[in-house]
Amino acid sequence: LQICARYRPAGRDEVGGDWYDAFWRGADQLAVVIGDVVGHDITAAAAMGQLSATLRALALDRSDGPAAILDRLGTINTQLSITPFATLLFATLTRGEGRWTMRWASAGHPPPLLLTSRGVQLLERVRGTALVTKKTSVRGEAQISVAAGSTLLFYTDGLFEWRGRDITDNLNAFANRAAAYGHNVTELLCDDLLADAPTDDDIAMLAVHVGDG
Repeated sequence: LQICARYRPAGRDEVGGDWYDAFWRGADQLAVVIGDVVGHDITAAAAMGQLSATLRALALDRSDGPAAILDRLGTINTQLSITPFATLLFATLTRGEGRWTMRWASAGHPPPLLLTSRGVQLLERVRGTALVTKKTSVRGEAQISVAAGSTLLFYTDGLFEWRGRDITDNLNAFANRAAAYGHNVTELLCDDLLADAPTDDDIAMLAVHVGDG
């Protein structure tokens, strides 16, 4: 796997509530996180740090799937009131029998983007309410096999959301931009997408390229 990450805060304090993370949960499973806490200041950054650390602890401490881990994180947020609102996507990439499988759950977050030699696909939106300070319904999961040569792109809404435009139109335009840039060089893809993004919101982005090895 090859990983490329980018982060650009919008606030004047040079900090914000968006974050990305990637860590191993064993020899053959990589955890990937992308999240967005409401706000662009020190308060948002502090909440982001607490959520990020809590999620890491939950994922490392137990073998639960992504949905169960996000449900537990939601319960903790409700009990501790870490943040009034945050969106989050948690995925695992597992290697087995010569292939990679991605399993993911969402707390109200935009879906990942899959880039292959056949084009670009916005993956399905799985059921899942954002993290808020009240009890929410149980989250769903999805799973796909990821072919060698593919790139998975995880991102926050600052990368594609132009104010005054429909969110679906924004997402489709974003997918078209990603398709136009190609996917062979992950670093260049991330740089190009960031250069063309709006500048009024925090941006976090994480691209994972699945090699042939």
